[in-house]
Amino acid sequence: MTKEEIEKSYSKRFEEIENMLNFIKKNESKIEPKIKPSDKHTADLKKSLNIQKASTILLLYNLMESTVSKAFNNIIDDIKDNNVSYTDVSKPFQKIWLNCNYQDVFDVSASFKTYKNRTEKILENIFSNESNESSDFLLFSNLITPWQLTGGNIETTQIKKLCKNFDVTFNVPQYVSDNASILIDIKNKRNQLAHGDSSFEEIGVAITTADLISWTQEVDAYLKLLIQVTTDFVHEKRYYSRGKVEPI
Repeated sequence: MTKEEIEKSYSKRFEEIENMLNFIKKNESKIEPKIKPSDKHTADLKKSLNIQKASTILLLYNLMESTVSKAFNNIIDDIKDNNVSYTDVSKPFQKIWLNCNYQDVFDVSASFKTYKNRTEKILENIFSNESNESSDFLLFSNLITPWQLTGGNIETTQIKKLCKNFDVTFNVPQYVSDNASILIDIKNKRNQLAHGDSSFEEIGVAITTADLISWTQEVDAYLKLLIQVTTDFVHEKRYYSRGKVEPI
């Protein structure tokens, strides 16, 4: 994906969040002037708004997970599109290549024989003397299992770990990092909803609209920085190993 395509996808999801916030604000204004806030209509409206607030948490988390997935898969896709081999990428990407090739044996029930067979297959392909078979096998486009993001746990700690694994430098300015912990809170609330630990109303009642607006701004600032550094990484072909020609 190009930077423009990633930003377009991001903007579409972000617009959904803004529409939800506008809906909540519009309906909240109908409650405030009421003289009897305890009447059934007002109570039902408040309950509905609490559910909408909790739903906004899901939208924010989906924005986080989608953005992170696209940002890092964009790096892998660029390596694939340029037919870059295992031998040409830096050490972090060689580790990713190996992890992907062993993906189908990462299981507690996998036997020693399973690991041994996978290792034999990798070695046979690498050292094969048949025409181009070895170099083709080493291409990222021939990975056994595509790289996938671990869902349900995206927040600052996981993003920093991914940046380290992908050798991406992500220096977050102080004014952004001071508020970045909200990504952890959003992840935790999302998981409470997803696992049924809390109802939508229980989550929503503890959140103000001002909270949601502030959190949205903080998430937006953080994710836009991530998009910038990862797309710069792709543009400059920083996945190549030192000493290799890096076409731009």
